Amino acid sequence: MTRYTPPEKASARSDAGGRGADHTMEEVMASSCQNYSMHVPGGYAAITEYRLPSGARVLGWVEDDDANGGCAKVEVLFDTGQYNSSRWACHEGDRAVFSFWGPGAVSALVHLRAA
Repeated sequence: MTRYTPPEKASARSDAGGRGADHTMEEVMASSCQNYSMHVPGGYAAITEYRLPSGARVLGWVEDDDANGGCAKVEVLFDTGQYNSSRWACHEGDRAVFSFWGPGAVSALVHLRAA
């Protein structure tokens, strides 16, 4: 069986200790996928969520879109209780890429925060 690793910049190994980083092509093709964006004053995020039999993944990027001296980040809370946060994107145009893996998770709450 061929293994497939989704082609995002941020590695799942950094947030899951290497577990769940690879998925079979069959798992990825059978996954539920949702793409959307979020905007708050000072921040914008493009997000993809997908669910596999073994868990859920949330990936994308967040950008500071205001020259007000503030910053923006994405926070993710999986239904398993696992919490992840992107780095702060600070200064207008700065972009932070993130990829979070929630082993055993079925859903995730995603929050865009600007400060």
